[in-house]
Amino acid sequence: MKLLYINITYCQIKKEICSSIWTFVDASKSTNSNINDSQRMPIVKQYIKIGTKVIDKILSDFCCTGDQSIIMPNRTYVQIKRIYYNNPQTDFCICGPYVQLKLTNVKQNISSGFILCNAENKTHGISRVFDAQVAIIDCKSIICPDYLTVLHIHSAITEVQLKKLFCLIDFKIDYEIEQKPKFIKQNQLAKARFELLQCNHIICLERFKDCHQLVKFTLQCDDETVAVGNILQIIE
Repeated sequence: MKLLYINITYCQIKKEICSSIWTFVDASKSTNSNINDSQRMPIVKQYIKIGTKVIDKILSDFCCTGDQSIIMPNRTYVQIKRIYYNNPQTDFCICGPYVQLKLTNVKQNISSGFILCNAENKTHGISRVFDAQVAIIDCKSIICPDYLTVLHIHSAITEVQLKKLFCLIDFKIDYEIEQKPKFIKQNQLAKARFELLQCNHIICLERFKDCHQLVKFTLQCDDETVAVGNILQIIE
């Protein structure tokens, strides 16, 4: 009974710590879609049998048939020809639901992780390097610079490498407690720099002030979530 009590207590403490980290990472960062923000739609799938259709959730703003848009990062200008919401065709759709958009003028293949934006206000970041606030939630070993992991951000999935640790943060009081740490471990929060592993690969990134729905990410290893975080700065 004593061993059982200790195990239950440990699990409760671990759950409370993880909950506190999630709360800190999400603090003052509403994830609600905003119709007044710039148009952003990460693309999950593309169908090209009958024209080009893309599928995902509109994170901000709205779209109408006839709208001129741009697909980043390959800067392909397209036009929204048709909109499908729950199968019926419509002429208008606001942020929030998953939709299918039929596009015209698509001259290049569209990959998962691309983002459909308003042609006059495209995504601000196309980069391989970024600084982030990252919290380790489930990792038995320490994590040091050069650590390799898989980044999941909006609809993009790619390998990244931890390049630098700037500082550790006490998530309870939001205060930097150690500069240039040599490693980070479970239940710790840090500011760090990451770089995409593939030299010729870039992804669309956003700043919180421009589109807070696109700054959150997870880091995974062997299909297990190791860390969660927010993008702080895009390094051009």
